[in-house]
Amino acid sequence: MAQPPPPPPHQIQSKPRSRISRTLRKVVAFNPSKSYHGRDASPIPAICLLARGHHKHREDAVLRRRSLLHAFASRVFASTTSIKAAYLDLQLAQSPYDGNAIQRADQGIVDELKLLSDLKRRFLRREIEDAAPQVTAMLSEIQEQQALLKTYQVMMKKLESQIDVKAEEVGALRRRLSRVVSENKELHRKVNASGVLRSSVFDGFRLETLNVENFVQFSQYTFRSVGNFTKMMAQEMENAGWDLDDAIRVLVPGMKIPEPSHKLFAFEAYVAKLMLEGFNLPDFGISIGGEPSGEGRDRNSLFREFKDLAIYGDCSDIVRRRPESDLGRFIRSKYPTLVHAKMECSFFGSLRIRKAVGSGSLSGLGSVFFDCFVEMARRVWALHRLGQCFDSATIFEVRKGCRFSDVYMECANYEEGLAWGREFRVGFTIVPGFRVGRMVVQAQVYMSPANLANTL
Repeated sequence: MAQPPPPPPHQIQSKPRSRISRTLRKVVAFNPSKSYHGRDASPIPAICLLARGHHKHREDAVLRRRSLLHAFASRVFASTTSIKAAYLDLQLAQSPYDGNAIQRADQGIVDELKLLSDLKRRFLRREIEDAAPQVTAMLSEIQEQQALLKTYQVMMKKLESQIDVKAEEVGALRRRLSRVVSENKELHRKVNASGVLRSSVFDGFRLETLNVENFVQFSQYTFRSVGNFTKMMAQEMENAGWDLDDAIRVLVPGMKIPEPSHKLFAFEAYVAKLMLEGFNLPDFGISIGGEPSGEGRDRNSLFREFKDLAIYGDCSDIVRRRPESDLGRFIRSKYPTLVHAKMECSFFGSLRIRKAVGSGSLSGLGSVFFDCFVEMARRVWALHRLGQCFDSATIFEVRKGCRFSDVYMECANYEEGLAWGREFRVGFTIVPGFRVGRMVVQAQVYMSPANLANTL
């Protein structure tokens, strides 16, 4: 028999569903994101929320791990810095020796080394958990800064101790320099007061006969003494706290002296001008008993006096024994003019020399400065006596702004003058010149640029 045809698809009955399949269908059919219009929304946002939560949890774990490592490293660095500070403190306590400070520094080093050892052990065992890593890092930072501050303080103390040592060395060197300067001054005084003419200067100098060249040679010897006294006076001014640049501006107004070694020229010009003032007069402007000391005296007696002053005897001894002599009166008239009272007081703290010179008593002063002045005055007075032996011996000074002349002038700063070219003029006269018969003793001058010299 023929079998009946199969029923339509919609009439086919489904097989019984198991409990698991029914549950799955309910889960799949349930969509909490269904819209109000009855259309299902996509299930992807729900999955993204789950993934984002998981990712955030991982980020928090990484941040905490990083915070723990940062706090741990901060403690290591703080401890290391503390060890450095304690070690420097230990070094400082050894010189000068301080037993208590050494013990404290040593205990600090031991404590920090134990802490470092414990940190190493915890790191190797991965035991770096900390309830508040941010607080630990902050406290470690504070500890490190305090250790750095202590390090700087220790280094400052060490530098201060080194400064004290250097200061003592400088003090010792200054005392030694002071002794050497005093010894040099004493030797200088003895050399100047020896009264012996140097053979290198007076080779062939025959005092038996009067010669114009003798005047030229002795003038050089005299101005060497002026230079020696000038150096001593400038040194005393510097030791007394005088501003030498201000003094130069007063002595040579408007004049610029760039070379430090040339500044003495201004002081030498001041000394030479005052000491030789009145040189053309028969008695240097000094009257003795109403009679000029040089007038009416013959050439031979003046020449004998020159020889006695230039060659024989100790000048200081002659002046002390005979303060009323011509030389003694010359010294008493020139010293107050050259050495101002304020200057002498700043040099020696009193006016003892000035008072003794004014009273006419030149003995018992015991001053190297005054002895050097006396030796200079002796040579200037002797040069004057030698000049009086010639009828036509006169002194001259070069005016500021004059052109340079090889006949009448000698340039003290010749090399600088060459750098300026031909446009340089006389700034000031250092030591004056002399005319003796037909012979000219050149004046020593300091040159300056033409535009500057013309404005003086």
